[in-house]
Amino acid sequence: MVAALMHGVHRAFEIGQRVGENRTAVLPGFDRDALPFFVAGGGEARRQLGLVLGQNVDGEMRAALENRQALRLAVEAEEHERRVERHRGEGVGGEADEIALGAARRDDGHAGGEPAERVAELPPIQCRHVVDPPLVPVMPNTVRQRVLGCQRTLRGREQDAATRLSRYNGRMTDSAATPPDGTDISRDDWAARHAPAVLLPYIRLARLDRPIGTWLLLFPGWWSIALAAAPGSGGWPDWRLMALFALGAVVMRGAGCTLNDIIDRDFDARVARTRTRPLPSGAVGVPQAACFMALLLAIGAAILLSLTPTAIALGVFVLLLVATYPLMKRITYWPQFFLGLNFNWGALMGWAAVTDNVAAPALLLYAGGICWTLGYDTIYAHQDKEDDVLVGVKSSALALGGRTRPFLFLFYAAAVALWAVSGAAAGLGRPFHLALALAALQLLWQAARVRLDDPRDCLAKFRSNRWVGWLLLGGAVAAHLA
Repeated sequence: MVAALMHGVHRAFEIGQRVGENRTAVLPGFDRDALPFFVAGGGEARRQLGLVLGQNVDGEMRAALENRQALRLAVEAEEHERRVERHRGEGVGGEADEIALGAARRDDGHAGGEPAERVAELPPIQCRHVVDPPLVPVMPNTVRQRVLGCQRTLRGREQDAATRLSRYNGRMTDSAATPPDGTDISRDDWAARHAPAVLLPYIRLARLDRPIGTWLLLFPGWWSIALAAAPGSGGWPDWRLMALFALGAVVMRGAGCTLNDIIDRDFDARVARTRTRPLPSGAVGVPQAACFMALLLAIGAAILLSLTPTAIALGVFVLLLVATYPLMKRITYWPQFFLGLNFNWGALMGWAAVTDNVAAPALLLYAGGICWTLGYDTIYAHQDKEDDVLVGVKSSALALGGRTRPFLFLFYAAAVALWAVSGAAAGLGRPFHLALALAALQLLWQAARVRLDDPRDCLAKFRSNRWVGWLLLGGAVAAHLA
């Protein structure tokens, strides 16, 4: 009896002290009459109230989820507590609940009065600390809806915390064995199976586990090197430059993706496809990501300094485009155009690395690459169009909507035409144009067959663009060798 009374007094004092005079600020959107029923609702209701009043749910989940066995024990204990409470009809005890409810009444200006809503009497039950029949609130619909809404919000926060914490565990909990629907990170790829746990978030940051973006960045540079192949090389491109551009594409794409993730981390946390990325999931923090980006930029600078002066100047200038691209989705419906400016810059640098100048074939190749990017990245953007509307970012997929397919044909036709003129300006013959024709058929297939409301098909069509890259590269090399 004494223990129950002391516990009730302690809880009543704690609630009165934390809630204070301005409960509506602590519990926004709740009626003032809702608080007594939170207090009188037993241990579970008071636990929910404590969470709403500011306990760190993520912190609790982090501690609970560190160990699989701890998680199972916590779940079993929670279920046991709820079964006991359902059996008793309340949480701490009748006398303690009356004391806590009285404190809430006094704080609400109803000292000595009856409860604001109806209460039901239950017959006495045998319990080690229950003497009098407990008070069980019977809440009206409006208050009940608010309480249930609060509980649903808390459960959602707990589930989000569980997802974030289990994402990068070497061995994930049973509840996290399957990735969330729509995520762009596979949990069964080579990185998840073989990469050390400490390196896995950085592999994800640099997109080393998803190389299609690196290929799309690399191909324009390789095309340009192949187009500008020196006569004395026997028609083959400079393999040293090819290797340097390949390494440069890997590190610069990693740096660009890291910068993009730092800037967009709040948006990414609200988009189904990107919420499990390292920054929004909490696998790494912003300082670590910034240091990783600086390392990648240092490697990129070392590669750049080994090229010709014109190529070095172009490499420095493109950093302005790289830095501003992540902001474009906030101010224009055509961030895909700015991505094209970035991703096809290698068409200018490759030519400059061979000839130390920029000529018409490189400019035409660059313009064709921009049109190509407008097509494939519009397809890519259709994966996120619903989430983009919700979070307030822009894309060509939203700008075009139901008119996307005709514009895909337009973008790809312009790309093929500009590439054909570029090849002719570089003096390439029939092998190049034959390869270009095959690439045009592949682009035609993309535009005609893509299912724009199916994210999986959009991703598959987007990834198929690597075939376009290989066809043009093979055509340029074959034309020089013919």
